[in-house]
This record gives sequence, C-alpha cells and structure tokens, in this order.
Amino acid sequence: MPETVLIQACKASDFDAATQTCAHPIWATYEPSPFPALSVEEGAVIGAAIVACWAVGAGFKAIYRVVR
Repeated sequence: MPETVLIQACKASDFDAATQTCAHPIWATYEPSPFPALSVEEGAVIGAAIVACWAVGAGFKAIYRVVR
C-alpha cells in the first residue's frame, strides 16, 4: 500500500493577503490523480489515435455525401 502523503493547506478565510500568511494552517491528505502519469511519447500516441478516429469519421462523412 502506498504511503500517505500530507500537504499543508489554508482556508481562504484564514489567509491574510497582506502578509501572505495563514492564521490556522491545516494538514490534508493528498489525493493523487486517477490517471497514470504519461510520458510525452505516450501522450502523442493517444493524441494521434484521437486524430485518426476523427479522420476516419470525416472520411465516412465525405463518402456518405458522395454516395447520397
């Protein structure tokens, strides 16, 4: 099981903008993203797949217009 990560937070009502300090800091657990971290290459592959799906749909739409 992964180790719990804590972050320090401050309620907006406890924050003093003039001094940039928090009157009552609190500790909260950090909830990691449900999505895994992607490298640039993995993101590019997903982006290319999205563009390819869009292009196939646009192609079918063009064929439909010609046939109709």
